[in-house]
Amino acid sequence: MVRDKYRLVEAWLGTASRNLRTAKEHAGFENWGESIQLSYDECIDLSARSALVLLDVDFPEDHRWTYSGMSGIAKQVRQGGLLTRLDANLVDIPRLLLLANFWGQFYLPVKYGYDNYSLAPPQDLFGEAEAKLAQQHALEAYGTASNLASLSDRRIESLLAKN
Repeated sequence: MVRDKYRLVEAWLGTASRNLRTAKEHAGFENWGESIQLSYDECIDLSARSALVLLDVDFPEDHRWTYSGMSGIAKQVRQGGLLTRLDANLVDIPRLLLLANFWGQFYLPVKYGYDNYSLAPPQDLFGEAEAKLAQQHALEAYGTASNLASLSDRRIESLLAKN
């Protein structure tokens, strides 16, 4: 496996881990919007992208993946036979994609609020319940990507090998 791929994934997962800790700190101060932004943007998103990089699956660069973007990812996962070769208890790719896409839709509101018409700032849109859910999902996404990243080069190559 290409070392550059692992270096990128290590960097992304390192950032995800650090920002997940920072998100928890923000939640401790009831900064719900910042907590969600860090949990989603810096953990769920980077975790999903890390897993896809390791699995040689191309993905859109946007924060929120459109239906066609998700379809492209799903097609690559299916055609590569990854679902049948991955242990869903270790690496649940469909769940990881769901989390990334779910929280991706909140990227702009959690960052800017509904500022178009001065309707509401982020802190008025998100509360403790949303922050706790974002953190729970971030821990799950990070765990999934970390599990995949912890596999040996040989194991990942065998997952990617088409029979």
